[in-house]
Amino acid sequence: MAETSDAMVQLRTGGAPVPESLLILLLMRMRTLADTDPAALVELAAVSRDPQHRVRPGKAEILSSFGFEVGPRGPRDRTVRDVVLAATEGEGRSLRLVSPLPDSEETRERDRHWMRRALALAGQCPRSDSAYAVGAAS
Repeated sequence: MAETSDAMVQLRTGGAPVPESLLILLLMRMRTLADTDPAALVELAAVSRDPQHRVRPGKAEILSSFGFEVGPRGPRDRTVRDVVLAATEGEGRSLRLVSPLPDSEETRERDRHWMRRALALAGQCPRSDSAYAVGAAS
């Protein structure tokens, strides 16, 4: 069986590169979570930023159902935490999904391709090329 290599991508926040397929999967899950339970996405961002944050009752189970395992110190997987930090801006109701890629001419086209691909796979339509408001009316 032939091995397939997954392109590694650098996040705008730095840190270790992330496999492209994992980034796309996490972005799809975050977009779907934003559409189905925006408060759970707010909790995921909050606990990713501050490991001392206590997730609201019931939200840990929702996050788990989307594959986001949250422990007492934030997401159990460091890569998930890094992607959440890179793909969110704002707090509370003003939280929005943004490109997790560094802002440069070289990455802008790749970013648009990724976000469109992730949204297409999740059955969504892009709201803009760079930001996706959480819980915004379509």
